[in-house]
Amino acid sequence: MLRQRAKERFGLDPRAIYVTFDHYWFKTHSPLEFAEEMHKQGVTHLFVDEVHHVEHWHTAIKNFADFYPEFSVVYSGSSLLKMDNREEDLSRRPRSARRRRCSRCLPRAARSSRTCRRSTGHEVACADRGDFTVDGRYRVEVGGRKKRFTQIKDIPESFVAADDLEAGFGNRIPLWLFGFLH
Repeated sequence: MLRQRAKERFGLDPRAIYVTFDHYWFKTHSPLEFAEEMHKQGVTHLFVDEVHHVEHWHTAIKNFADFYPEFSVVYSGSSLLKMDNREEDLSRRPRSARRRRCSRCLPRAARSSRTCRRSTGHEVACADRGDFTVDGRYRVEVGGRKKRFTQIKDIPESFVAADDLEAGFGNRIPLWLFGFLH
């Protein structure tokens, strides 16, 4: 979803780039090396996905904001548990460098607050178990095609929004359908 957001907003503009920290390149290179190179190439907007795949990701995002204040950084990850387990305080960084909770599936819905309202009149909030709730009733866990209900199995009216599904079945919803909610 983050890649789609970058593409919709910037198209082929070379000043914006999408990267995922689970890419093999980051096994031997640091995020700061990446940021330095992007800065040299004139990039001003970084869309960083799967941040939790890099050890000390929170320090990397903090350094992006500190060393390259002209960068607009949007980042997300599919593991809120790993994202919450951080040492750095990002609260005093510019809004664009703060963690976007729930942004993996609802980029406009949740920016820096836990609860928000969409134009559809539904309330969307981050959840303690699962990724978010809708109207305080429906619990949604976001993941890949093989995502299971493990985290939300005991919660009534819970759903998995799974990537790489063309059609839903049971309580599994294709993640791409959330694009129609904008």
